[in-house]
This record gives sequence, C-alpha cells and structure tokens, in this order.
Amino acid sequence: MKMRIQLVIENESGVTTTAQIAALERRESDDLIGISLDEAKTMTGSVQRALVESQAREAINRASKCPECQVQLRRNGSHRMSYRTPFGRLDLGSPRFYRCRSQTNTRQSFSPLAEWLGDHTSPEWQYLEAQFAALLSYGVSARILGSVLPLQHATSITTWKRDVARVGTRLDEEAHHRLMSAPVLNESGLREAQSIARGRHRWRVRQGLRRTVAAGRVV
Repeated sequence: MKMRIQLVIENESGVTTTAQIAALERRESDDLIGISLDEAKTMTGSVQRALVESQAREAINRASKCPECQVQLRRNGSHRMSYRTPFGRLDLGSPRFYRCRSQTNTRQSFSPLAEWLGDHTSPEWQYLEAQFAALLSYGVSARILGSVLPLQHATSITTWKRDVARVGTRLDEEAHHRLMSAPVLNESGLREAQSIARGRHRWRVRQGLRRTVAAGRVV
C-alpha cells in the first residue's frame, strides 16, 4: 500500500497551491501499524514549513504596497530570517522595502516579515521552554522534546536560558502592573500596608523566577 499526503493551501485571492508532505509505503510483511514517530515528526515539520512560508508570502505581499496610495514600494535588498518553532527552525526570505513618501519625508526602509513575526521565537515554543525549564533541567528537556518534536536545531541551551529569563521578566512586569492597577489596602486603607503587600509580592515573583531558572540548570 502506498500513500501520498498533500497540503492544499488557498490564498486570499482564491488561488490554491499543493505542497507534498510525505509519501508512505506499507508492505504486508511490515509490523508497523499506522505511522511511526519519525514519520510524524517529518510530516508535522513539513506542514509547519509550508504553512508558515505561505503566510509569510501573503504578509510580505500585503506590506509591499503603500496602505494609503496603493503604490508598489521599492525594494531595498533582502536577507534571511530564522524563526524557531516547536516543529523546527525555519529560514525565511525577508525582503526590505522603502517606505512611501506619503508616509514619511525621510528615506526609511523596513522588513515586512520582521514586523509580521514580531520575534524570532514562536509563542508556542516559548511556552514549552518555560514549562519544561520549571520542571526539568535544560539538557533533559531538550532530549525529551527532541524525541517527539522535529526541533531540527530549533534551540540551544544558551538561547533556551535567555528565553526563559525573558519570559520570567515579562511575567514579573505583568504581575507588578496588575498589582499597581488594583490597590491592596487593609481595613484602615493605610498606604504603608499597600506598600508592604507590593514588596512581598515582588519578592515572591523573584523567588519563583529563581526557582524556575535553577530547575532548568544544565545537567
């Protein structure tokens, strides 16, 4: 038995493209039932690449025209950008364009892909990095995730540590903002009590971050 798996993508204009995802073959003598782990990793990685590349092309096409006068923007070279996801690291073409004179009086260029992505790491991968770093060491986490996901050099221990520290800093800032916007007062409404509560909260957040980073030490 032979099987071909394809991904059909229809863009905003209604044009469809077909990407070949995998070709599987099963013989009567095969003991394998269904798909193997390696096949699943290959297929999810291929789907991720085809989908993100199609989304990137549409994002670049939308931004290649001036939103005010609809004039095609002039290109200013191109470079490559990496984007790390749980399903592999993607290397994407990133053209630059000069902004239209109707938007600015100076000669400025921008990268539509960089603005669309926002970061070099997907939110899903940041979530997995933080979750596993809080439970296991970085080395063990990398081995476990690499056995079930097509990471394909999506991360390194150094990058992982930096991402976890950045997530911890963001959570600390968000918690501090919520605390500042929702005052905590005692029965007498004393400001001193509110200040103490805020200080205790910041101390707990920092302790939690230290435990998270310590739990994610390399083994």
